[in-house]
Amino acid sequence: MTHTIVSVLLIEDNPGDVLLIRELLAGPEDLRFDIREAGKLSDGLDLLKKDLPQIILLDLHLPDSTGIGTLDAILQEHPRLPVIVLTGMSDYQLGIQAINRGAQDFLVKGDTDRRLLTKAIQYAIERKHAATESEFITHVLATLNRPNDWQHLIEDILQQIREFTGHEGIGLRLQQGADYPFAHTIGYHGDFIRSANSLTIGEGKVSSCPDPDGHPALACLCGLVIEKKTGFFQ
Repeated sequence: MTHTIVSVLLIEDNPGDVLLIRELLAGPEDLRFDIREAGKLSDGLDLLKKDLPQIILLDLHLPDSTGIGTLDAILQEHPRLPVIVLTGMSDYQLGIQAINRGAQDFLVKGDTDRRLLTKAIQYAIERKHAATESEFITHVLATLNRPNDWQHLIEDILQQIREFTGHEGIGLRLQQGADYPFAHTIGYHGDFIRSANSLTIGEGKVSSCPDPDGHPALACLCGLVIEKKTGFFQ
């Protein structure tokens, strides 16, 4: 049996509420939760510098930050992370305000069961991913509609892809004969570009190493993508 593991950062200073959330998210179901904890906003921001979770559960009233500014501080640093705000019974309007400021949802502590919390987490992740993807596509289309030369358009779009995916390096390969050398890169070191520039096996001796269909055999993951052998195109 396979299990889906969702990484969660819980920023909450009340030990009782931390225990409650952990109990609600515990269980033998196929959906598992890997929970990290922070009792202060500053501690949570420090954890986010080391590793990004898939979702944040955030109490707005912490020892070093209180109110809607707590959410603002998170989203200012990590606008693409989905956040569910945890509120008290008397903070319903604050929860509504949090959604208006960018939170995906808010839940009232003490009035939440496992099913409600689990569904809220799943929907928040899916909504945020869809919104981020839509925003990315909109930016790319806007870039393509700008009056600019192709070189600058490619640079801008590659930079947007880099920011969207979070990868350190992004490269564009264009076909030249039987090979696909880099046409443009962002974030790659020169040594890597030189060593990985050619995809043909045998340092360009294409005719000596065709694939079973008689086409030039291409190396590494880039070659597999170009040859549609990765499953991305299925």
